[in-house]
Parts: sequence; structure tokens; C-alpha cells
Amino acid sequence: MEKAEILNILNDWNFWKKEQDTGIIRDELIEKLKKLSESKEIVVVKGIRRSGKSTLLLQFCKKLIDFGL
Repeated sequence: MEKAEILNILNDWNFWKKEQDTGIIRDELIEKLKKLSESKEIVVVKGIRRSGKSTLLLQFCKKLIDFGL
């Protein structure tokens, strides 16, 4: 695989380079995550398969990026 092709794939995955579809924003859960993340403890997000864990974390990351944190 060529370097340019690898960079193109990585840029496609890069959260900062393009707008990600993060679904319906769950403000209450994101606020809970924000408070937990300030505790300097390890935070585990767990749940059944396909319950929205990854989407919630994407929303949380997007919120942090939007606020420049």
C-alpha cells in the first residue's frame, strides 16, 4: 500500500478533518461523562451490544473538540 493511499484512509477516519455523524445527542449522558472525566479516575462505559456506547463516546469527543478541550 502506498503512503498516499494510507494517509488518505487515515484522513477519512480522522475525527478532526471531517464532520462525523454522531446520531441523536444525549446531553444528559454526555454531561455525566464530563463530570466523571474530571475525577481523574478510569471511567468504563459498558452495556449490551449495539446499545450506543461507541456513539456516546463519539458525541463526547465531538463536544470536547467543539469546546476546544
